[in-house]
Amino acid sequence: MISLKQFLKLASSGRAIPLVEQVRGHYWPLDLFSRISDYGRAKHCVLLESAEVVRKYGEHSLAAVDPCLYVCGRGQSFKITALNARGRRLLPMLREARCDELSLPGTRWRAGSCPRAGTCPRRSGCTCPIMPTFCAPSPSSPAPRRNRSALWRPLRHVGL
Repeated sequence: MISLKQFLKLASSGRAIPLVEQVRGHYWPLDLFSRISDYGRAKHCVLLESAEVVRKYGEHSLAAVDPCLYVCGRGQSFKITALNARGRRLLPMLREARCDELSLPGTRWRAGSCPRAGTCPRRSGCTCPIMPTFCAPSPSSPAPRRNRSALWRPLRHVGL
């Protein structure tokens, strides 16, 4: 088995490396999801179903229980938060792999105390949440086009 660092290095070359566990047999996705997520009560669990309108597209279900990262945002402004130890190990690797324009201090940022405050080339201040996270530029101060696409590339390759 390869390490996360080796995995990100392989993925950074532009290849998609899917992380999938296929379940054989005739099971209802909701039944399986209920069993592995304590009937949907597990924190940050999600079940994604494809549409059943068109038969060829209604055949896949994706479930996540105990994810390591939480991605939240709108448009080109988003933040990635580590939810557990795996996520805290993955954040620096994501930054090292592709996210040059982002800073990742210690384990916590406090609003107004971000090391980028006042020094960010795209805006005068930085407001960061009180969580181990890193944030992307807001739409009012977008990063260059290539940096925005490079930021999302590692997320696609690790199946997030």
